[in-house]
Amino acid sequence: MSVLSTFTKWVSFENWIGELFKSWLISLPIVYACVLLLLPLANKMTSKILDRKVHL
Repeated sequence: MSVLSTFTKWVSFENWIGELFKSWLISLPIVYACVLLLLPLANKMTSKILDRKVHL
């Protein structure tokens, strides 16, 4: 995700590693928050569809 974000900005070749890490540091907390919020919801939906408890 951060690689695509970096290359879509057309960053100069000299600083692409710095931009990659900057993008990674911004996107990582957002992804973790989304996973923590959506995983219980997905687990409930899956257990209702399958009529059993899904363990991770």
